Amino acid sequence: MKSLIATLSLALAATAAPAKELPPEGSAPKPFTLPEKQETTLGNGIPVTLVPFGSVPKLTLVVQVRTGNLNEGGDIWLADFAGTLLTEGTENMT
Repeated sequence: MKSLIATLSLALAATAAPAKELPPEGSAPKPFTLPEKQETTLGNGIPVTLVPFGSVPKLTLVVQVRTGNLNEGGDIWLADFAGTLLTEGTENMT
């Protein structure tokens, strides 16, 4: 009985894992160049970079506001005080 079970388990182990198919070879990359970027500054001093690409308008907007104790200069209490006030809420809002 033990030899029958051993023979069956060997037979199942040999047929259980089919050979994996290899993916097709990749082709050479297509040539790609980005258009020339256009940099300008708005009247309020905000720098703007434009890279025209395609015919559908797309926009990525990054706004950086430097706040917190690191950017306060000598008044390092102001960011902590504002953060504490934000957690307290108002009479009408939590």
